[in-house]
Formats: sequence, C-alpha cells, structure tokens
Amino acid sequence: MDNQKQINLNVQERLRNLESSQEIISAFLFAVCETHQDKNLLRDTFLLRSEILISRMLSRELPDDYIDLATSYRKALLHALDQTK
Repeated sequence: MDNQKQINLNVQERLRNLESSQEIISAFLFAVCETHQDKNLLRDTFLLRSEILISRMLSRELPDDYIDLATSYRKALLHALDQTK
C-alpha cells in the first residue's frame, strides 16, 4: 500500500474514532441535562465555561466553521437543558 493511501486510512480511522467519542459524550451530556437537580446552576456554569472555550478559539484564529460547529453544539445542549425544565 502506498504512503498516501495509508495516511488516508489513518485519517479516516481517526475521524471515525472522534465521531464515536462525540456520540457517546453527547449521550452522556444529554442525560446530565435531563437528570441534573439544579438545572439553573448547570446552565449558568455551562454558559460560562463554553464562553471561555469559544473565546479561546477566537483568540487562536481557528477557522469559522470550527467555531460555528462549537457554537451549534452548545446551542443543542442548551436546548436540551431548556427542554427539561
């Protein structure tokens, strides 16, 4: 197998691993949103920490689509949290 083909396979494997990890983490986070006893504290803490994270992303001048994906994921989690109030 040539070197480029091996690199492509490695990248695809890493992406599948990341996707799998994100799906499991998402399920866990949605479960936390649904069962947390102090949803206001959870929401406030999450908003603070996610704002810090997004600010760091912006300061690192990451691509817009990377930051957009992070903010979309944050919105989905906030929506899940708001649905359980």
